[in-house]
Amino acid sequence: MALAVGIVVDDAIMVMENIFRPQGGGKTLIAAALGGTNEIKFAALAATLAVIAIFIPVIFVKGVIGRFFLQFGITLCLAVSSPISKP
Repeated sequence: MALAVGIVVDDAIMVMENIFRPQGGGKTLIAAALGGTNEIKFAALAATLAVIAIFIPVIFVKGVIGRFFLQFGITLCLAVSSPISKP
């Protein structure tokens, strides 16, 4: 779960940094938030999808190891993908 929290926080920091930069340049808060989020949304989405693509195969591992890591793979994929579905 610490890995999932770290990934979500990293995406949030990436977005916040991209919002503060235009705001320091003189844009209003709303304009900086919209512009900064639009610039970075595909990079954040790509990073999240890459993590999901890495951990999806864990779900399909067979045997005793697969039984141990099935819940881990599902939980991590859902935890990382949940910020994608929020507006």
